[in-house]
Amino acid sequence: MIDPKILFVKQFLATLSARNVFTIPINNDDFKQGVQNMADYFERYKERFGPYADNLELLFLKYSTNGDYSQFTRIIESFNGRIVSLDNPHYIKANIRLEADYVQELTHNKELKIRNDDFQELIGCFRKGAGI
Repeated sequence: MIDPKILFVKQFLATLSARNVFTIPINNDDFKQGVQNMADYFERYKERFGPYADNLELLFLKYSTNGDYSQFTRIIESFNGRIVSLDNPHYIKANIRLEADYVQELTHNKELKIRNDDFQELIGCFRKGAGI
């Protein structure tokens, strides 16, 4: 199995793409607030996030006094040139570049055993916090 954190972030991007969101903030306050909203939801309902919840929790840890979610950010940045493009000088936007069939594959993948309702709620939390 692929690292659960990587699969989760891919599914996150695929679900956004399925909702016609193709550009998200990254490395700025909007991104941090979006991830913070997701983290709050995740912590409230962690027991519903399946056998990989402890591993996924690492995505929602802040690693600096700036409140950076560096694991979440680094994973998205690692996709640069493949499934996202970070084509601006300061990497403050990530453009999602997923083919429709790959979006379907990722959004229907149940390896993480996360309920669809919970995943959709996380996406809503991110969108609200990030202002998209």
